[in-house]
Amino acid sequence: MRPLYIMHKHLNVNFASYKATALIAGPLILSNISQPLLGAVDTAVLGHLPNPAYLAAIAIAATVFSYFTWGFSFIRVGTLTLTAQISGGRDKSDLVGVLYRALILGFFIGSILILLHAPLLQFIYHLFDTSDEIKGFVGEYYKIRIMGAPATFLTFAAIGWFLGLGKAHLTLYLQLFINGLNIILDYLFVIEWGLSIAGAGLATCIAEYAGLLLAVIFIIRLIRQDNIQWRYKYRDILVWAIYKKLMIFNVNLMIRTFLLLACFSYFTMIGARLGPDILALNAVLINFFTFASFALDGIADATQTLVGRAVGAKNIIAFKKAVRVAFILAAIMAFLACFIYALLYVPIIHLLTSISDIRLLSYDYAIWLIILPMVSVWCFVFDGVFLGAGAHYSAIIRNAMVIVFIVYILAMQILLTYFYNHGLWASLHVLMIVRALILWYFYPKIKAGMSQGDLKES
Repeated sequence: MRPLYIMHKHLNVNFASYKATALIAGPLILSNISQPLLGAVDTAVLGHLPNPAYLAAIAIAATVFSYFTWGFSFIRVGTLTLTAQISGGRDKSDLVGVLYRALILGFFIGSILILLHAPLLQFIYHLFDTSDEIKGFVGEYYKIRIMGAPATFLTFAAIGWFLGLGKAHLTLYLQLFINGLNIILDYLFVIEWGLSIAGAGLATCIAEYAGLLLAVIFIIRLIRQDNIQWRYKYRDILVWAIYKKLMIFNVNLMIRTFLLLACFSYFTMIGARLGPDILALNAVLINFFTFASFALDGIADATQTLVGRAVGAKNIIAFKKAVRVAFILAAIMAFLACFIYALLYVPIIHLLTSISDIRLLSYDYAIWLIILPMVSVWCFVFDGVFLGAGAHYSAIIRNAMVIVFIVYILAMQILLTYFYNHGLWASLHVLMIVRALILWYFYPKIKAGMSQGDLKES
């Protein structure tokens, strides 16, 4: 009976691990899938207008705002890690301090982007070599949507805090609200009132500020329900030593993210040089990659949360278990994404655009999009492991991305020469594979560090 009892106990523990991960990852996956709807809805609405220049313009604008939102996503990521580690430890006195510092940082960055919006727009015009008509549409969208930058980054801070506390469902509610409102406003402004690309930018901006208001309501309710000490001395919030540690972490993440986004920007820039039809085609197809990435990032965020708690609790068993479960669930999720893309590829294309030439071109690229989730899933999970482990491992993520960037640029030049636009999509797969392999190479280092001192068997 004893062996059976031990087996039963072990299975219960494993089941609990999968359940704990799924309870965090499930809402995160749904929430993350809804995030790219801000851009996808704009693409879908503008894709049904007769002028393909709108699609080309939104492709450039989406790339620019990906730089802003992903490039400064360290606000969310850093807040998640710090909150999870404090939540997993015994001393929880600085929980609200982490939130306050993240909010200050988010507001500061958003305000700076608004102040510098004019020179940034000129730089965008210089960076993307395309027609004056497309540049004009990009400017219309950009000048309106950039006004929502403070709301975007303040919401990032709130989302990171929710996730670190294990309140993934609040993130889901928040994203569904923002994107649902964006869909309604996009329809009203673009289709009903004929505001075209300016209306799309206005819809997104309004939705982001409305989402910030809802996030504040969630924060107030959470503080009251969980009896979190919200009063904080001014001098405790602005402690330079804490900000210095936070900034080292954030700078490494920012370098990593900007290099990653540089890869996608280069993808869009090369596509623009191949002609407006290819640029418009890639603007439609990239939505497949974006949706898969955000869905798989839900697993990464769950991994980061559970690993962060294990680090805070100094529990190496919980750390190893979180990593193992994350990889298994990620593989299942990637397989499902591949199956869904294979089944619904054509209907999704028709939903995103009604331009017949773009639809016909897209069918030749189906295989790249169908296999992409399984190719890219591994680097997302490794990201979650390294980020959850803490600031002292962020340099590894930064250095790995430097190597990946160099390999990607070389692969792009070679593959583009022989395979034209197919070479662009092949190089994107190379990016994901090499990124996963490098982080896998460094993973023994993080396990060794955990075993030697960061964590203990408990």
